[in-house]
Amino acid sequence: MSKKYILVMMLLLLFGQASFVFADSKAKIYGEDLQIAAGEAKKIPIQIQGNAGVMGFKVHIEYPEGQLSVLGIERGEVTAKGSLNDNTGQTPGSLDVLWSSTEDVTEDGVLFYVAVQSTEEMHKEAVIKLTYSQNDTFNAKWEDVEWECQDITISAEMPDAQKKEDAQKKEDAQKKESEEGKAGDQIKNIEGYKEGEVGDQIENMEGYKEGETGDKIEDMEGYGEGETGDKIEDIEGYVQQKGIAEFLDETSANMESAQILAVIEKELEQNSIESLKSGDKEALETAVEHILETLEQEGIESVQTVKTYSLEQKAEAVAKLYQMAGQGRMATEAEDAGNDMDMQSQAEGGGAGSTGIQGQAGGEGKDGAAPIVLFLFLGAFLSVIMGKILLDRRKRK
Repeated sequence: MSKKYILVMMLLLLFGQASFVFADSKAKIYGEDLQIAAGEAKKIPIQIQGNAGVMGFKVHIEYPEGQLSVLGIERGEVTAKGSLNDNTGQTPGSLDVLWSSTEDVTEDGVLFYVAVQSTEEMHKEAVIKLTYSQNDTFNAKWEDVEWECQDITISAEMPDAQKKEDAQKKEDAQKKESEEGKAGDQIKNIEGYKEGEVGDQIENMEGYKEGETGDKIEDMEGYGEGETGDKIEDIEGYVQQKGIAEFLDETSANMESAQILAVIEKELEQNSIESLKSGDKEALETAVEHILETLEQEGIESVQTVKTYSLEQKAEAVAKLYQMAGQGRMATEAEDAGNDMDMQSQAEGGGAGSTGIQGQAGGEGKDGAAPIVLFLFLGAFLSVIMGKILLDRRKRK
């Protein structure tokens, strides 16, 4: 066998394989998915991609009659020439589109447009199914052309009111997310709020008391009074002030004012501190820590909470305790002084009582002599009267 013959055979084999691969490839027939509002009409372009050449075709279209209606078919650039017919095979919910020409068309693009309109019941997805007839789809050599058809999904478009509502919800969610971590945010975990985390919010005081989430406090003072809708701008500061108040109440209930003053004044003197609000920071810290440790040894449990605060806040707690104990001592001294005065008055009142008894006795003596004097006076008066009467009678005789 000559080399020339072998070369010709190889070329024929290569061309044959190329023709086989070319003929075996399928063009894709498809339309883009879209949204459509109830009662709206739109044109859907039905396109071809990978066109190897076609001289005629028949495409079958099926659609849900209760949701869509087909208004008509229009030519595309691929079928600009030739005969286009959409009047055959029409039934409710389906129709056929036929096209034929005298030569192959090989370009890609829009085969035809399908004009559809949605019904008022268009509240969910609708699918337009595309298929083709193998016997009626061919090229200029009268060979069958294979296509791959894809369905088209049409979804119901939301009404304008629903769009606005969804957009507002999205905006609110984004705003809320951007504000997370700031004071006055919503409580995701009520236990976290109780632990004093910053950025909690109570919207309903009654709900908060029941342990529900999403509560809000608008005013710290109002919150203390139990009013609804209060707000705490600084939840951390609020919790610390509450801790100091509990510390003062517990200490004053379990220790005498003089005892508290002795503990505090001892440390102030040893560390040469004149004021708990100023002075050497190191000395102040030493004194405050020793004072809290002593109180803790006396059984004041709330000291453990105060110890977690900053030096400034711990010094504030001790200063308030010092002031409160001082006021308590003054009240005690005033009470003692009052008791001394009462005792002295009672002692003096005893002597006065003796005098009173004697006076009373004397008074009783005076009161006993009074009737005798009156009797004597009346007797003298009657004697004078009787004497005058007798004198007048004698003169008349």
